[in-house]
Amino acid sequence: MLSETTRQRGAWHGFLAYLDMDDLKAVNDALGHNKGDELLCTLGETLTSTFRSTDAIGRIGGDEFGVALLNASVSKVKGLFSGLQQRLRAASPSRDRSISASIGVAIFSKDIPDIADAIRCADSLMYRAKRAGKGGLVCEEVASFDRDVDPEK
Repeated sequence: MLSETTRQRGAWHGFLAYLDMDDLKAVNDALGHNKGDELLCTLGETLTSTFRSTDAIGRIGGDEFGVALLNASVSKVKGLFSGLQQRLRAASPSRDRSISASIGVAIFSKDIPDIADAIRCADSLMYRAKRAGKGGLVCEEVASFDRDVDPEK
């Protein structure tokens, strides 16, 4: 879905976010998989209501989502993702089980030859956000991409 959107719009100049829902396994273990599925639906609905209809939103797998945005400012994108975090906390089922997502946002000012490279950049930034603390956000311009980088390091 993301690569089709970028192909339709021409050159890739924009933002790609990689979101990982925090502690979904703990929710599944404590409250059951039905509650975990409800939280995934809540995240999906919150993403859809937060972003523009022209932005591309997709579930990458499990508890991971991607968002591609074009024609937006860095401050606007940071504000959208900060607002997303606030909306997720507000939608939490209880004080004991808050919803949050660790988010990496890659900013591309030059064409990226392969969407897989763009996803890997955003994924790497998401892991940095997760290491800094759950519910974190790392937004960074990507000048070049090193294919040998392990996103989990």
